[in-house]
Amino acid sequence: VRQPLVFISGDPSNMNAEAINYLFAWDIDESIGTVTGAGLMGVNEADYNEDTFYHGSGDSKLFDRTFAKTQIKNKNNTYSINKTGSLYGQTYVACLFVIYTDAETGQSVTIYSDLAIIEKPAP
Repeated sequence: VRQPLVFISGDPSNMNAEAINYLFAWDIDESIGTVTGAGLMGVNEADYNEDTFYHGSGDSKLFDRTFAKTQIKNKNNTYSINKTGSLYGQTYVACLFVIYTDAETGQSVTIYSDLAIIEKPAP
């Protein structure tokens, strides 16, 4: 049985800007479902709340960005985004979310990557 694959990593080494470069990928086989949305969530570690760390939670401290429809494919997706406002000396928690329509039930399902916890070192 194929399982959905979602992955995120981050590189804080861009010392010219207060940004972290996140790299994400996902692979959802058509036998599992059709991808309808995806995005990045992130928050300063000091503001991280496991109970509100999900897409659409409304947590005002949470960066919750959905990708454009033209970027959404089921397979072979690799994306990179610089998240600005990532201040030096701070640690950030981020994850990728992918939304798909289940091939068997027709229900919308949201899956999340493991957390990427990244410190932005001071220059």
